[in-house]
Amino acid sequence: MNSNTWIAMAVAVGMWAGPASAEEDVVRATSEARFREGLAAIKEGNCEQARVNFLQMLSLEPGNPNVLLNLAISEQCTKHSLEALRHLKEFRVNPKADQTTDHTKIQELYADLWKATGHLKISADQDAAIGVDGEASGRAPLADVVDVQPGNHLVASKGRTVRVTVAAGETKEVNLASQDSGKNYWTPEHLTGVSLGAAAVVAAGLGIGFLAAHNSRASGANGAAADSNACRDLTSPACQSYHSAVDSAKNAKTGEIVSFVAAGALAVGAVVLLVPWQFKKEGARVRARLVPTGQGVLLDGAF
Repeated sequence: MNSNTWIAMAVAVGMWAGPASAEEDVVRATSEARFREGLAAIKEGNCEQARVNFLQMLSLEPGNPNVLLNLAISEQCTKHSLEALRHLKEFRVNPKADQTTDHTKIQELYADLWKATGHLKISADQDAAIGVDGEASGRAPLADVVDVQPGNHLVASKGRTVRVTVAAGETKEVNLASQDSGKNYWTPEHLTGVSLGAAAVVAAGLGIGFLAAHNSRASGANGAAADSNACRDLTSPACQSYHSAVDSAKNAKTGEIVSFVAAGALAVGAVVLLVPWQFKKEGARVRARLVPTGQGVLLDGAF
């Protein structure tokens, strides 16, 4: 962008408007004087003086979009490309920016400044502070790249520091995130492990119930067996009661064994799935299935 274009854009900006206090009048007069001096300097080919004038204006009017634009133009003229790009970005997102400005020329300026600077796309742990060359750049995730001078830079976050080299116009990705950052613990493997653990608890509860039932029915059978005349007549109610108590005790014992075995197997499967690193070091895999049997279910598989 040549100096004639710069003058055309500089003249187009608006200045203060509306009533003001005495103190504001002084600031307004000083700001307008710096603006006129900046224009005069650029007409004389003195871009550096214009840059100084607009920097002074910015100190008087922080965030003024017109000041930001003209400062960016004068910085580009004096080869302060990085500062120019940063100020131009501030101008572009400023809601008070003059909508009548020639945005085609601004886009051309932006493209020129982008090609003259380097850019770092930095990833880090959520909300972790990020610094470039000792200067704070914000917290992750950053909304934009970090613009830098072409060359070597140190990028740091959470005690990790890397040195990167970026060329003019290049955008380089820098990943400082922890290896496990962003990973979801609740993988299908972990969900299955939790389900197996819950099933193990239920199976253990059933085993306790069967154990209590077995003890009760075994006691009943023993009581019936104490009567030596109970089964002299196989069809007698006392003998039938004895055999019924014995069968019930056997069924309860079977249910107790199956439940406790299933609880143990399910618990082992849950541990393997929820603490996988202990097994994956040796390449272990878990394959399990519940197989129905005539007397309940059996956990079948390989660990």
